[in-house]
Amino acid sequence: MALRTPNTTPTIPYALPVLGHVFGLAWDPVNFVNKTLLQYGWTRPLRIKAGSQSFTVLGNPTHINQVFRFSKQLASKPGAVFSVKYFLGTPSESIPLYEADDSGMASRPKKESSTRQEDRIHYHQHHAAQKYLAAQHLPPLSQRFIATLARNLEVIGNNWLEQPDLYSFLQQHVGAAGIEALMGSEILRLHPTLLDEYEIFERSIPKFARCLPRWLLPKEYKNRDRLLDAFKKWHIHGHANSDCSRLAPGDPEWDPYFGSKLMKARQDYASRMKAMNAGACASEDLGLMFALNSNSIPSIFWLVFEALKDLNLRERLMSEAVCCLCPGPARFDIPKLCDQPLLQSAFAETLRLRIATGVVRVSEHEPFKLDGYTIEKNHRMLAFARCLALNAEAWTQSGRPPTRPLEEFQAERFLVPKKKCFADSSDVGSPSASGDEGLEFSVEGLAGCWLPFGGGQRLCPGRHFAKQLIISAFALLFNDFDVELSPSVDAKKVVADTNLLAVGGLPPVGKVPFRIKRKE
Repeated sequence: MALRTPNTTPTIPYALPVLGHVFGLAWDPVNFVNKTLLQYGWTRPLRIKAGSQSFTVLGNPTHINQVFRFSKQLASKPGAVFSVKYFLGTPSESIPLYEADDSGMASRPKKESSTRQEDRIHYHQHHAAQKYLAAQHLPPLSQRFIATLARNLEVIGNNWLEQPDLYSFLQQHVGAAGIEALMGSEILRLHPTLLDEYEIFERSIPKFARCLPRWLLPKEYKNRDRLLDAFKKWHIHGHANSDCSRLAPGDPEWDPYFGSKLMKARQDYASRMKAMNAGACASEDLGLMFALNSNSIPSIFWLVFEALKDLNLRERLMSEAVCCLCPGPARFDIPKLCDQPLLQSAFAETLRLRIATGVVRVSEHEPFKLDGYTIEKNHRMLAFARCLALNAEAWTQSGRPPTRPLEEFQAERFLVPKKKCFADSSDVGSPSASGDEGLEFSVEGLAGCWLPFGGGQRLCPGRHFAKQLIISAFALLFNDFDVELSPSVDAKKVVADTNLLAVGGLPPVGKVPFRIKRKE
């Protein structure tokens, strides 16, 4: 280890005096960090140098839990600023709005902050999503999603329909239903190629992450420009036909122009920010679309794919789902559906194995004490979900020693024996429809190992909607249709595209052909 100031985190050795580890971080950050943790040990925080900057990497669940416990002191701003600057094409004149906001995520700004209440962009983003993607606003949103998906799939009849790619099929159908539920139907009517262009944008993210200029990525920038223009035109059309200030309890939960109250709330607070011009608002909603699709579509794909590989698993999952069928457009009692033990465990396992987000935290106003180390003010701490998801020692330390290798999908990984009741020690709950009697879903003790939604005060505010969207889409697909992988598919060779590590969900490499028909 390199020499260090007392109490600062140790820096791992590097060969390039000025650049340090910049090439490893820029080219393949998650694998570089994973190899670093394996080589130098994951139990202590390690410092990585990248040019003039340095980062402290966290691989110990205890340290990650400590970071989450001190959420009020720590900010996730560096990751957000990087995204708006390099991923989303936010106009340069609007970037200072994101950089200057040091007010925190609580309803009352930090005492050290001088940010105006109207300009608390990070707080307003999180608070609006937290409010309008939960509680009384969640059921109509999820019900509209599944009803829209069922309507979109009505084109599939009783004869086998050959499809070239399962992932693109889900992107087009599930993605469209999610966008309509969240953003309204007008955006897709005004811009029918939105999802095609979005898919290109999503695949371009690794290139944007390397901060490459427009002249090196002309096609990727031009495609993103088309998306941003589509959002601008949709905003103009929406404001001409809908009132975004109508957010009272008695106001409609949805309209075709802006969709859910979340979208109206975002437009409403943006209207009071001087720096939020048309380009910045368009970038904001491209970011929301990315947050919605980049995790949900890969997760649905892998959950469906695992069920197609394993008939027994599919039957056990659907035995839980059919118990939740109910009359009406939503087809399912969605809260009950999402409370089934095996469905929840398979959902959590899919996220563990296929969601590869990164957690970034800094202390903006004072040094941060971490297990005897001092993390300097504004020094970045990083944790990658993928590294923790595959660390068997860390899982064992957290009280969940793996019963199968963490590199494998195990639908039952998050099922544990039910806790016995005091009133009747023999009561282990009613029999499970899936055959997993006496077991219940639990992520207890895994807050530092299972990180698909982050943690602490910045726990993803859309996690409830994401869970309901993924599980209900899975249930609808297998309840209404027969689905089979094409004979040409070698399931063992279908692997995740790790180019999107540290960004979100991992789509498959290449196409996965299949066929589908409506059940008789």
